[in-house]
Amino acid sequence: MVSLISTASSVGFIAWNEIESISVIRVFTQRVIAIAVYDIDKLLHRISPAKQKVIKANLKLNYPPIAISINTADVNFNEVLSIIQSKLNERNLRVNN
Repeated sequence: MVSLISTASSVGFIAWNEIESISVIRVFTQRVIAIAVYDIDKLLHRISPAKQKVIKANLKLNYPPIAISINTADVNFNEVLSIIQSKLNERNLRVNN
């Protein structure tokens, strides 16, 4: 499970089997963990209309629907990425670096 609650556009709980792939992207000077899901409509259906608008705007700009910024958290970016990669590898899901 990945649970995203750190931003105004957070989507909450994402089951591992909903994740299609992850990758690391740069947004300005920040590294961000980008998450693609298999069923974007299912994700959009369970979040508020305001959050839906943010995600749809991101998609129009070719940004991922879900992006995790670790910069303000008290954890190491590479540690978080490693944990997510390990969990996805356990489930034979795709990890893009």
